[in-house]
Amino acid sequence: MAGYELIDAHVASLARGMAWRPDNDDILAELTDHLYSAVEGLEAGGMDTDAAQHQVLARFGNPGQVVTAFGTSGVDGLALPTRFTVGAGVLAMVAAVSIVIFWAGWLSAEMLDRRLGGWEGLPQVAFMIGALALMGGLGCTAGLVVGLHRRHGGFGLVGYGAMVLAALAVVSSFASWFVFGWGGLLAAAMLAIGLAVMRRGLAPRWAAGAVAAAWPLAGVVYGAAWFFELGERDQWGDYPEAVVVGLTVGCLLFAAGTFGLGRWLMSEDPVQVPQLSGQSSL
Repeated sequence: MAGYELIDAHVASLARGMAWRPDNDDILAELTDHLYSAVEGLEAGGMDTDAAQHQVLARFGNPGQVVTAFGTSGVDGLALPTRFTVGAGVLAMVAAVSIVIFWAGWLSAEMLDRRLGGWEGLPQVAFMIGALALMGGLGCTAGLVVGLHRRHGGFGLVGYGAMVLAALAVVSSFASWFVFGWGGLLAAAMLAIGLAVMRRGLAPRWAAGAVAAAWPLAGVVYGAAWFFELGERDQWGDYPEAVVVGLTVGCLLFAAGTFGLGRWLMSEDPVQVPQLSGQSSL
């Protein structure tokens, strides 16, 4: 509506501060209508237009307070993009690349071992490269879990549990050959955080679904391959091809999901809000 420049400027400020919300346009349209109606009511009572706008905006609150109010998740804190969550997006991208390197190193070690007929030399080097990539990738994944927890204002016990499981997965990855150890912990952590993220509906659902499903699906694929006796059985009674197939599914799907979540987190502009009573600074 023409003539309400103060209201329009206020709404424009809100639009910049609330760009992180997927329903931003709908909320701003409703707020604009509310503010216009309030000004019109005061004008109908004989108040000057500028004075009416000042009074309405004084009641409504400054943009920082409004952004904070709409960012309150109702669980632990503010569901806002911050410098920390953007940094977690960077970690997610590194995790995606690292997991692919781990997969390539593991696969190369298996192939070289069969071709050269021994574990010494190139197979061992390929495995060590993959093992180091796994440790780094899981460390970055733990950072991603913390970032997702913060970005959504907290997930309560689910979020804290996922962070503990992710940290344990990092520790267990020092024995990178123990796939069922770190893989099981990682599966539990990412299933919990992935489903929680999907329920909130802020992050891309396909990416959250990918990280949630990657390792449980890898376990199912491994179990099926083992049941149908894929490849030759080794001296320890296992089927190496089954492990490779399961890891391939888990690593590639997980890398795609973490890449998607990282891209989303990095694409957001950090929100600066004033520190209010009873709230910690972001």
